[in-house]
Amino acid sequence: MHQPVQTIEFTLLLLLTHPQPEKQQLNIKQFLTENNINWSELLKDIKWHRVTPQAYESLSKHSELIPDEILSQLKQSCLQCKKRTLQQAASLIKIAKLFDEHNIRFISLKGLTLSQLLYSDITMREAHDIDIIIDFNDIGRAEKILTGALGFTRTIPEIKVTDRQIQYLDVRFKDRVYQHVENNVHLEVHYRFNSIEQCLPVPFSSLYGNILTVQINQQRIPVLSNVHLWLYQSVHGSMSGWYRLHWLSDIASMMEAKTPDWSTILQASNQYGCRRNLVESVMFASSLYQLSPPEQIQQAFKADKKLAAQLTWVSQAIKARKNPSTLKSFRRLLFFVPSKAFWAFFVDNLRISPTDFSFFPLPDRLFFIYYWLRPVFRIIRVFNKNNSITPSPRHGRRFQGWNR
Repeated sequence: MHQPVQTIEFTLLLLLTHPQPEKQQLNIKQFLTENNINWSELLKDIKWHRVTPQAYESLSKHSELIPDEILSQLKQSCLQCKKRTLQQAASLIKIAKLFDEHNIRFISLKGLTLSQLLYSDITMREAHDIDIIIDFNDIGRAEKILTGALGFTRTIPEIKVTDRQIQYLDVRFKDRVYQHVENNVHLEVHYRFNSIEQCLPVPFSSLYGNILTVQINQQRIPVLSNVHLWLYQSVHGSMSGWYRLHWLSDIASMMEAKTPDWSTILQASNQYGCRRNLVESVMFASSLYQLSPPEQIQQAFKADKKLAAQLTWVSQAIKARKNPSTLKSFRRLLFFVPSKAFWAFFVDNLRISPTDFSFFPLPDRLFFIYYWLRPVFRIIRVFNKNNSITPSPRHGRRFQGWNR
């Protein structure tokens, strides 16, 4: 197994976010005593990898070894994370109640509900937004509730797009994004897992038919089944390129939370075309956190010779503290996605960007002109990356943003 070369700070971060934190406290104390920590770099690592609550929880137990100003900064960051999570929880509870009243089924993804599942504490996992998935047929009704009774504003696609434009975007993308006008809570409402439908194409009815629930302040919140959770977390992290540690910390914690039914999970990964994603996620998390991967996963990894090269790349990328380049994301996508589906997605998404609609507004009766002008828009986007027509992170960056 490839073991990445790690900085002292990143090695410490792995100890701080280990899925068995209590067992690591002696190792953390010894590491702090024996190594000259660059505290500024550690804070940058913690912020980039979005593991502030976990890092602070572990470091605060060794406060005598931490500079006061560093611990104070980390404490403030942790409090901000917890405050944001509590705001998200309040919003999610309101969403759940109103969706229940209007018979809109939804499932919470990642975020505070995953934190509750893994740590029995909604504030232990750093989350910057709420992610839910609903039936595509309910997206219109859901939006009326969100933007009406609940005070959200749609930010992606922009609120001023026409009916024809939003119809075009709904077919080609996977979610709509909202922001609360008062508390700034961000919400992503997914109607599919990925923009490429062949990647994890689980029907919503199948997802909802197997849900579990977690309780947040007396409100039951639907979450993915164990099998679907494994598939989703693996696909999401692997297709993003594992450039943040919190995705792998989740995978490691899922491995330790309870023994997964690997036969069932592998069978489901074969059914939905994400076996490579699953195997990579478990092997990478096992490598970083020095866990023993299950025998079935090891056998699958050895049988797929090309996965080793991908594991080498992500082992290097995770330390870079930056998003993968478009070219590398392109290669990853081509590796994990069936060729026919990939090229269909590639060609389709060279056509029109959501930002074209705001840059050059046209009435619906002239929508066909966007197809004629797409080469011009493409050139403009390439040469104006830093101005207002730059594609948005989720809907414009074709290969890096495909599943975020």
